[in-house]
Amino acid sequence: MRVAITGTNGIGKSTLIQDMLNQWPGYITPQTSYRELIDDRYTTVMNETTQQQVLDSMIDQLKSYGKDDHVIYDRCPIDNLVYSLHGNTRNTISDKFIEDCARKIKQALRLVDLIFFIPITSQDDVDISNNIKGKGDLTLEYATEIDNLFKSVYRQWDNKESPFVDYEDKPHVIEVFGTPEQRLEMIKLYITDSGDMFEDSVILSPSEIMEMEALYSAIAKEPVILEKETDST
Repeated sequence: MRVAITGTNGIGKSTLIQDMLNQWPGYITPQTSYRELIDDRYTTVMNETTQQQVLDSMIDQLKSYGKDDHVIYDRCPIDNLVYSLHGNTRNTISDKFIEDCARKIKQALRLVDLIFFIPITSQDDVDISNNIKGKGDLTLEYATEIDNLFKSVYRQWDNKESPFVDYEDKPHVIEVFGTPEQRLEMIKLYITDSGDMFEDSVILSPSEIMEMEALYSAIAKEPVILEKETDST
């Protein structure tokens, strides 16, 4: 199975990937990536030349693995799209570039079986500001803007008219949140002990995931009251 981990800067993707490799030793993660093409990987200013190189590199990497492989990707073409969309809002990426890339991304996503998206939520045990400290011009505001774009793209996932994903042939997208341990436990709901994906019938829907997050939030806010022990002697 081919799995991709997506999310904004400093959200904990690398930690999750390592936790998954420890949990499922049969999986691998590519040792080379698009990052080798980028001189300044921690920049908030996107340009079409670099984004095209990154997308082509990601697609080439996806093509090098098949459905029988067990591989975890650190990011995927959706990430490239999100960062390009952010550049589009800053007028450094054109509408035509987005349209051209969207067609490629639709095809490339057929080579991914499952996407785990780590959103920013109230349940995160991650200090994004600290994680991105000293990394180029990254800021918490920028990371939050990228997170919002991810959420916007994924909200369109089940829209038959979405320009970014093929409705008939697309990977499942699962949100995982909370502490690193909680994220891994959530992933265990979708990946069997042998590293395969559970049948579609046991995949939680987006609405069920939202209910779970709301429950976590309610539990976190509710004070814990311990009854005083009585002396029974």
